[in-house]
Amino acid sequence: MVNSIKAADVMIVESHDENLKFLRDILRKEGHMTRTANSGELALASISAKVPDLVLLNTRMPGIDGYEVCRRIKDDPKTQDLPVILFSAIDDKEDKVKGFKLGASDYITKPFNTEEVLARVDNFLRIHMLQQELKNKQMLLKSSLESPKDMIILSIDQNYNYFYFNQAHKDAMKYAYNKDVSLGMNLLDAITLESDRIKSKVNYDLALKGISHTTIEEYGDAAVSYYETFYNPIINDQNEIVGTTAFARNVSDRKQMEKQLKDSEERFQRLFNQAPLGYQSLDIEGYFIEVNQKWLDMLGYKHEDVIGKWFGDFLSPAYQDGFRKRFPIFKAQGSIHSEFEMVCKTGEKLFIAFDGKIGYDQEGDFKQTHCILKDITMEKTLTQDLANEKKLLEATLISVGDGVISCDKNGAILFVNPIAERLTGWAQEEAKGKPIEEVFNIINELTEEKSENIAEKVLRSGVINELANHTILISKEGIRRPIEDSAAPIIQEDGQIIGVVIVFSDFSDKRAKMEEIQYLSYHDYLTGLYNRRFFEEELKRYDTARNLPITIVMCDVNGLKLINDSFGHGVGDELLKQAAAIITKGCRGDDIVARLGGDEFVIILPKTDALEADRLLKRIQSSLSQQKVGAIALSVSFGFETKQSQTESFRDVLKNAEDHMYRHKLYESASMRSKTIDLIMNTLYEKNNREMLHSKRVSKLCEFIAKHMNYSNDDVNQIRIAGLMHDIGKIGIDESILNKRTKLDDREWEEIKKHSEIGYRILSSVNEFSEVADFVLEHQEKWDGTGYPRGLKGNEISLQARIIAIADSFDAMTGERTYGKVHSKEEAIKEILNCSGTQFDPDIASIFIEEVLKEY
Repeated sequence: MVNSIKAADVMIVESHDENLKFLRDILRKEGHMTRTANSGELALASISAKVPDLVLLNTRMPGIDGYEVCRRIKDDPKTQDLPVILFSAIDDKEDKVKGFKLGASDYITKPFNTEEVLARVDNFLRIHMLQQELKNKQMLLKSSLESPKDMIILSIDQNYNYFYFNQAHKDAMKYAYNKDVSLGMNLLDAITLESDRIKSKVNYDLALKGISHTTIEEYGDAAVSYYETFYNPIINDQNEIVGTTAFARNVSDRKQMEKQLKDSEERFQRLFNQAPLGYQSLDIEGYFIEVNQKWLDMLGYKHEDVIGKWFGDFLSPAYQDGFRKRFPIFKAQGSIHSEFEMVCKTGEKLFIAFDGKIGYDQEGDFKQTHCILKDITMEKTLTQDLANEKKLLEATLISVGDGVISCDKNGAILFVNPIAERLTGWAQEEAKGKPIEEVFNIINELTEEKSENIAEKVLRSGVINELANHTILISKEGIRRPIEDSAAPIIQEDGQIIGVVIVFSDFSDKRAKMEEIQYLSYHDYLTGLYNRRFFEEELKRYDTARNLPITIVMCDVNGLKLINDSFGHGVGDELLKQAAAIITKGCRGDDIVARLGGDEFVIILPKTDALEADRLLKRIQSSLSQQKVGAIALSVSFGFETKQSQTESFRDVLKNAEDHMYRHKLYESASMRSKTIDLIMNTLYEKNNREMLHSKRVSKLCEFIAKHMNYSNDDVNQIRIAGLMHDIGKIGIDESILNKRTKLDDREWEEIKKHSEIGYRILSSVNEFSEVADFVLEHQEKWDGTGYPRGLKGNEISLQARIIAIADSFDAMTGERTYGKVHSKEEAIKEILNCSGTQFDPDIASIFIEEVLKEY
């Protein structure tokens, strides 16, 4: 007797009692449940009330015959998949053909043979159950593909036309390109940005050539995002590539991307340490460095057969080209997963799963590959339809970067992916069958109360539900993690909900990033004060009658640009931080202090009149006057205005406060800059005593030359000062370069050449030295135009700069030097004569040699 499927629901439709009883008895004896009807009308009514697993139907009956009953069953969407076996006493070919055309699964001829009837019933019950199982898996797959709200999934044919895409992809295309896509549409036509279209075509073409790969690239026209995308070929039963699939996720959040990279590395490390699996390492050209014994046993080679050979020689010819193309991708990406067909020493071919990672030396250069190999030949021989269905389902759920848990309609767990295992602390095997609320243990962060069972909520509503804000997942080990995401129903084709899929992710890093972004959106990154955006919003909030009188104070740190140019932005930043700290300390708890940008601050003083504001600012000024950053005094100019009534405009109040501040700054800043110039010169001299002596001698020489050129007393004094300050820009040059005892290299010489421009920026910021700044900028220019920084020539160079050039060169040759020979006075004169008309102004050179040096 054929083994039957037990407890199936079989409908028997027969007008002859004896036949009906015979069929009912033999089926019940096999453990099946049976229903009977002696007419087509009764049969259709019974089937409509409850759909059986199988129908046995006599073709010849009074009223509605069996053919009409079969037709109506197959026309009804609810019963169109129901298997129907027709039976009749007439063994007629035309009757059989008619039944099969109406959708019947089989045809039995009376008189009945018990073995035949049971065998055919058993066969179609098995087929029906397999079909239902496949439908359930398809529904679970569809729900899983649609439920992750940020996982983009799509497939295309060889012409880039859509096979499939989920809602996340449709939403992403609308967001990125403002394009509504539909099945059958050409994907490349839907991409509106040419550069994106080119990138996409390159990646899909690689997959269409059989190359699975991963990219992280920027996409979007209407809106731009970074996506991590996995591309894989779609291969049919004839091993032909018929299209590609792509799985993509928005990875714009850098922290999340770094975490995914770390997780990927950890997963690979666990895989690498697994044993016993085949291991191999290759050099940069793909030649074997080492293999383990498992590798040799798997493929039947000896150690000496392999080492030093090219990996491609061990592949089936059809895969050698693929290896040549993918090996550079492997080296570029740093890791790879692939599958190859390898040839054993006996000639047998094995399908091998290949996971590799690049090893680097201490300098970060390629050293060798580390690869794990596993024989997956047996897996390739499984039934293609069910195997591919299962593989697609499991690979999708496991490779999703979020946790995935599915349960049945009773809330019992069916599936837990690796991410969900890590986040919940429950392994899939121990979680299977347990109530969802036991494994997915969530509470409200604010109330500490247990959250509503989201699976039950979805089963009741039948729609996708997102987790509430402030949801905390408590793992089996008691670890608390904030999570986010959604739960979706698993829906059959007939609309019945048979389970729930929950997709969730750890929200910890994302929330920390959001909090940091929120803080930075209202605070200045350098001083920690509120920023302009916060100030403008608070100004609106403070603009009420109860805060009157309200005083606005504008503040500006004096000489900041000069300090940045002279001592570096690090000193300038410290100056700003010290000013911010002192101003904040001098204010009250309800006062608002903000940095508007650069060197500007603002203070809101609610319920403060002009007299009280003036007293507060005097206290702050007193604290500032006692503060220094190194040797630099802290100087801040203030101006304020008080709003007395609601009718006054804050815009006018702000403008008046700023005008007052700028009036104070006119003389306070000028004094500050002048003091800073003195400080710069003293600092330079402290860094290098030789520079001090050199500057003084150059100043004296410039004075002598100017006098011999009949300059006025004021002009003589000006050139004397210019000579003294000609190297002030060296304050911005590293001390190690200024004091180097050996010859400067090209990089160091380029740094030294910047000093004339630095000096110009420093001096031009102070009114009294603004004209001298031009002389300092040009003092390294040459008469023939080969100097720096602007390559000026002849009379394009200011006369004063030409004077400084000769004085500077003469003293550099005859004075103390960090390296090189010290020249005698005669040798220096000879050099100046040689360079007259090329480096130096010939007229000034003549005056210097013939008149000045006689008195100097």
